[in-house]
Amino acid sequence: MRILYVCHEPLPSPYTNTEQIVKTAAALAERGIETHVLCPSPRGSSRDRDRALAIARFYGVPAASLENGLHIIERPVPALIRGKAARPWHDLRAAAYVRGTDYDVVYTRDPFSLLTALFTHDRVVFETYRVDLNTATRFGPWRAMCYSRSNLLGVVAHSRMAEQSLRDAGIRAERILVAHNGYSHEAMIPRLSRDDARSQLGIPLDEQLVVYTGHVDRTKGLEVLMPMAEALPDVRFLLVGHVAASPGARQLTAEITARGLVNVKMVPRVPPSEVVPYLYAADCLLIPPSSKPLHSHRRTVL
Repeated sequence: MRILYVCHEPLPSPYTNTEQIVKTAAALAERGIETHVLCPSPRGSSRDRDRALAIARFYGVPAASLENGLHIIERPVPALIRGKAARPWHDLRAAAYVRGTDYDVVYTRDPFSLLTALFTHDRVVFETYRVDLNTATRFGPWRAMCYSRSNLLGVVAHSRMAEQSLRDAGIRAERILVAHNGYSHEAMIPRLSRDDARSQLGIPLDEQLVVYTGHVDRTKGLEVLMPMAEALPDVRFLLVGHVAASPGARQLTAEITARGLVNVKMVPRVPPSEVVPYLYAADCLLIPPSSKPLHSHRRTVL
């Protein structure tokens, strides 16, 4: 079997979903399924092995995956098209690319890419964690154009909540597979002691440390950390994962400054392979205890 996995983010990327895409593709390849990841690139077209190795290394994917059937295909994006406009451009180009190819399945987790693929290939699989696609009025026309098509083989959902929203939107239960996201056990090796991890990161050994790693903005409910930090002035809160100059990073930085929280520090995004020492260095790992992101944005399921 040959799968084309359409990803509309350049690789490597600071966005967490790209780690899930590359590791899923690598896992498929390791099971004997030839998997091609098609992504945009401002540098131009490439099937260069050194580029593929660099991308695999960034995500902690073993180089052996490239021998077992994982392929990274980069397609150029015109210099005048940048930012979010590059995504639909790539999705349209991907639809043109797939014409005349012999892929058995086109696989994507991008809504617009799903739409374009359904008009150019006869076997398409969609993957999603999002509930808003199935509940928000603005996605009604998209649902009508996608969910009724017979060449949509099925949908992979990341949670029971997403599954139920898909069923409510008209997808039959037998066409939905719930596959919860997990983690790569190999990524946590070698196991580090708390002190060794802190020495590696330059973090004092004697302070109490609470660590959050992941996307850093209000869609993750991080504002609930502020009163925690105020109530625990002797505890350091480390937020790892902001994208420099992003609106979310600016908002949180402004709030931290306004509250005078000297015990809250933000660390820019690091490659997935460099996240692990922060986990081992912590006294406490935190998922923000708030349902607000789910109810406000309908895209974050915690």
